[in-house]
Amino acid sequence: MFQRKYCYAVHLCILYSKDRDSYNVTISRLHLALNAIKKTILIIFL
Repeated sequence: MFQRKYCYAVHLCILYSKDRDSYNVTISRLHLALNAIKKTILIIFL
């Protein structure tokens, strides 16, 4: 379920990004956010 939401968010960002640079920045921010979420989940469940 979470994976599907993430893919949907990436798809929306690709649709709405105007140029290549904003696309790359958006993707890198999404990856940073995803990594932070993963770490938080690991901390909670360990």
